[in-house]
Amino acid sequence: MIKGIAGHKNTEWCVVPIIENTEYEKDLTESLKNAIIAYPNSHAVLVRNHGVYVWGPSWEKAKIHVECYDYLFKAVLKINKFGVETPKKPLTADHMIRAWIIDDSKDMTDLRFDLQHKTVQWVSPDYLQSIGVKVWRLDGEEKNATLDSVTADYKNRDQVKIGVHMENYQAMIKKFSTEHLHADEEVRYVLDGSGYFDVRDKKDQWVRIQVLKGHLLILPEGIYHRFVTDVTNYIHVMRLFKDEPKWTPIDRPADEHPSRANYLSRF
Repeated sequence: MIKGIAGHKNTEWCVVPIIENTEYEKDLTESLKNAIIAYPNSHAVLVRNHGVYVWGPSWEKAKIHVECYDYLFKAVLKINKFGVETPKKPLTADHMIRAWIIDDSKDMTDLRFDLQHKTVQWVSPDYLQSIGVKVWRLDGEEKNATLDSVTADYKNRDQVKIGVHMENYQAMIKKFSTEHLHADEEVRYVLDGSGYFDVRDKKDQWVRIQVLKGHLLILPEGIYHRFVTDVTNYIHVMRLFKDEPKWTPIDRPADEHPSRANYLSRF
């Protein structure tokens, strides 16, 4: 039955993300969108204590997926009922943040896609902290006590909306998506929309961090990184800085730059 779900072999794990239910279906939009983007190999999303959304490229394929998932759900219930031991495997990211290793073998022409390995290589918040990246999940409101506490030293703020409404959208995305570093911390608080921050880890692999409404992200000075919107083509962020922002990107290679040396000595 796993083979009946597009893109799966019978020996592979079949992963179905779960989102929390809401009073009205329209309020599921954001969490449903984020689950679909983060789990591109799934053709279903479970809504806890409610039901399941299933889709396919045609109604016939969608019907096949429904039948396969229905069978698999019943099989899992029977397995649990009879107390059969099943292999344990960590399949999900931390619920506060989703981050994963990018599959370098994929086509990088359009960085807006997930670029995940087929078996997703999730990255934990502890791993991100080990390379100097700090992330919080807040409520996405401009006035937030945790935001003010964490960024007490950042006295200046501004906001920017990036999306297809901009005349220079493509040029801006090209600029942001070029690998670079900054001579100062990069602090971003997402007020709406979504996108990806990619950072280099200690093995020089790309780690992709999915940022959604409410995410507060701090990148240390000197870390190689890039930013790109996802397939929704929209993000609204607050930018925070201590004094005059040092936002001039310094494109890689910049290994001799003092900020890069400082980063390497710290992390």
